[in-house]
Amino acid sequence: MQALGLVWSDVNDAIGFQETITVMREASHFDARYLIEVWQKWCADGGFVIGRHVPSRELAAVMSHLVVYEPLDGGADFRARLAGAALMRRFGRDISGSRLSELFAQEAFAARRDDLQMILRLQTPCVLEGRVTVDNYPMLHFEIVALPVLAPDEKTPWILAGLFYHDWPAHFGPAMPVPRKSLRRRLFAGLLPRVVVRDGVRARDFARPPLSA
Repeated sequence: MQALGLVWSDVNDAIGFQETITVMREASHFDARYLIEVWQKWCADGGFVIGRHVPSRELAAVMSHLVVYEPLDGGADFRARLAGAALMRRFGRDISGSRLSELFAQEAFAARRDDLQMILRLQTPCVLEGRVTVDNYPMLHFEIVALPVLAPDEKTPWILAGLFYHDWPAHFGPAMPVPRKSLRRRLFAGLLPRVVVRDGVRARDFARPPLSA
């Protein structure tokens, strides 16, 4: 576990702990940008399918950062599958097979479930930036990419998410371009509220940033 660096469980019970999550219009972490580029390529070629495109050689370098979420009971809950080592840093254990409702307290679970349901409903990606501080001192900086994908049956919508830490070396560099977002994707970013988590409970701040031209 020490090889993972600072683990959330090391600080989330500390006095003054605060986790802030905000919606990004596009990813800045190079590995997050690479994941989005690969996803876009396969979506344009008939769809990103779990079991065919992940695991895959093209995503081998970032597999440890990925987790697949399978909707249960129509999206009332989600089960984590294929969770990589980066998720162990977040949860302190392997979450493969766990339900989202088992990983978060009730209010935090409801907020995350709602976000995943929106991604499934709109079939468009979401990029989040996270910062963890203790007494206003920066402890962790990360990005989360959540992408709509297809289950192995090539019909059922699932979600692929990537968790990328800024204090871990990136596998890919700035040469990987990200195509300009469509208007629909910019609108989706505007629909999501800015989200703030304090003491493990997430509160929504509906002050949305203006849409870019």
